[in-house]
Amino acid sequence: MASAKLPGQVVLVLQGGGALGAYQVGVYEALHEAGLEPEWAIGTSIGAVNAAVIAGNRREDRLPRLLELWGRFEQGDAGALDHSKVFGDFAALLWGIPGFFSPRLPAWGGLKAKVGLDSASYYSTAPLRESATPFDTLLDIVRRKAQRADLENVSLGCPLNNLMQEMSPLNATFKKRLNAVLATWQAAVADALTRAQKQGTVRREVDCRAAALFIVSSWEGCVGVAKAMQSVKDFRLCMKQLEEHVAGLAVRP
Repeated sequence: MASAKLPGQVVLVLQGGGALGAYQVGVYEALHEAGLEPEWAIGTSIGAVNAAVIAGNRREDRLPRLLELWGRFEQGDAGALDHSKVFGDFAALLWGIPGFFSPRLPAWGGLKAKVGLDSASYYSTAPLRESATPFDTLLDIVRRKAQRADLENVSLGCPLNNLMQEMSPLNATFKKRLNAVLATWQAAVADALTRAQKQGTVRREVDCRAAALFIVSSWEGCVGVAKAMQSVKDFRLCMKQLEEHVAGLAVRP
């Protein structure tokens, strides 16, 4: 198939995130059928796997090899699934986690939905912002994250910090948008701590913005280290330390 003519280079950038890798195969298939073959293939996590298949095969073999790879994934043992966990994860996808985040419905209208930059994410941190007991809610979020961890949570997916490390040095737009995600998380936590401070449940001397930066950074660090070590135990130990730190921000009796 003749390649389509485009100015500059064709670069395919693939992010991580487990099941997103299957969608990436469809994206590459559409490019392939349009005669647009990437000169560069860049990826992180599962995206790096797909990128390696694309870069490591001749043009005519790339799509068959990708389909073969994902065909193997599809043929896994369905009987080994924990159906209660599947339904629990699906419920979180649809309705969020009470007190933490909820779906931002307009953004689910498709890639061309006109929602504006401030509402372009799939989920909103409004539940944490609107909690009547922000400190208790924040502490519960950290505690539940550790309690619900299992090997699948720890071993699969792509943490935000991984994507930032891979993509921020390469593209200013990626860096800007990824930083905006972190800023949103930090702002939500800082707001919760500030309101809790006014309620008298967080110590007056706590710097809420600095505390929020530490909490979000520690959360992402625990996820990254646990994925590297493939250890649920170490993830829970790390999150337990974070939980104790957050609890220590409370007004002492």
